[in-house]
Amino acid sequence: MLESFKAYIKIIAVFMIFISFAEILFPENSLKKFINIFMGLLLLAVILEPLSNFKDSFNNIEKTDYSFYDESIRDFAFSEYSKSVEREVKGYVYDFCGENAYAETETDRQGKVEKITIFCSENSGEDDLVKYLSKKYGIENIVVKTNEQVEK
Repeated sequence: MLESFKAYIKIIAVFMIFISFAEILFPENSLKKFINIFMGLLLLAVILEPLSNFKDSFNNIEKTDYSFYDESIRDFAFSEYSKSVEREVKGYVYDFCGENAYAETETDRQGKVEKITIFCSENSGEDDLVKYLSKKYGIENIVVKTNEQVEK
């Protein structure tokens, strides 16, 4: 980066020296003002040339394939959403069944809850919980296991 900047400054300096010599060589007449305008436009083109390179590099960025990033972002979002749903369900299970209960959730690739398994120490409110979760997530695949079923 620094080397290209140095080269850019050298090009401008050499061009300014060239303009100075050209002004000395041309006689004072009516064409001199047109020559000065032409030299000024050339100097402007030399100064703005790196901006056109920047525009080209920006176009190359637009052509970059970001599908890998899209997939990794989608996977990250899916993972975070699944964790969020699981925390939410665990909170409901805790509220309805008490502190000795927990839940496991399964979600599909779009984040829709497919199955909820609830583990309770005893039958204490899980019927209301099943109705609530069924209505909230729109699923019927909710399994409730008590300690006796888990130990078997």
